[in-house]
Amino acid sequence: MGIIDVVRIFSSILVQDDNEIMSDIFGCNEIKFVIPARMGSKGVQFKNRELVPVVVNSLPSSYAKNIILSTDDPVIIGENERLEILIHTRSKPAASDTASMLEVLKEVSYDCNFKDSDTIICLYPTYPTRTFTDIERALKLFLDHGAASLLCKTQVKSHPYMCLRASGEFHGEKLFDHDLYRRQDYPECFRVSHFIVIICVSELHKVNSQLINDDTIFMNINEGVDIDTSDDLNKYRKMNL
Repeated sequence: MGIIDVVRIFSSILVQDDNEIMSDIFGCNEIKFVIPARMGSKGVQFKNRELVPVVVNSLPSSYAKNIILSTDDPVIIGENERLEILIHTRSKPAASDTASMLEVLKEVSYDCNFKDSDTIICLYPTYPTRTFTDIERALKLFLDHGAASLLCKTQVKSHPYMCLRASGEFHGEKLFDHDLYRRQDYPECFRVSHFIVIICVSELHKVNSQLINDDTIFMNINEGVDIDTSDDLNKYRKMNL
C-alpha cells in the first residue's frame, strides 16, 4: 500500500481534522525524510556540521524513525548516532563533487531498502529557515494533486530572455531564439528551488539530475536563506543572535 492509498484511508475518517490526518501521514512508514549532508563543500567548508542539527530539530521527534541522514562526514555521524534517526554512510562516488542528488537518493533508497511505494521528502541542510509548516504545506499540495514529484519555485530576478551565453571575452550568444523587445511580452517563468523535494521512489528512474520531469509540480515559496557562501552563513548566524 502506497502513500496515496494511506491518504485516501485517512481522508475518509471524518472525525479527524486536517492536522491529525497530516500527523498520521507523516508518521507512517511510507514517508522517508532524507537529509543529504556530505562532508566536502567548495563554498563553505564543513557547513553541514552546523546546519544538520537545524534540520533534525525542525522535525518532530516522533518522526525520528523515518529520518535518514546520509553523510560521509565522521563528525556528523558521531554527533547524530545517539539519536533514533538512521545514519546512512554515503559511498565515495555519491559523496564526490560531481555526484547529483538523484544519485544520492538512488543509493539511499537501495541501501535502506525503500519500497517503490515509499515517498521521499528530501531536505537540503542549506535552507535552515525552512519550517515544518513549509513541509506540511508541500506534502498536502503533493497529495492533493496526486503528484509523483514536487520541487519549489521562486521569482526570477532577471528574465532568461535577457541573458546570453558567454562567447569569448566580448561577445554573447542567444540562449533562446526570440526577437521580443517588450518585457510584458516575455513568457512567465520561475526559478527552480530545491527548498523542499518530494518524490516517489518509483519516480527516481524517470526524472533528470535536477529531479524534474514533465509531470513534476512546483510549490511557490519564499526561499529565505540559501547558504552557498560564507556571507550567506554569516547572514543566517546574525538572524539567530
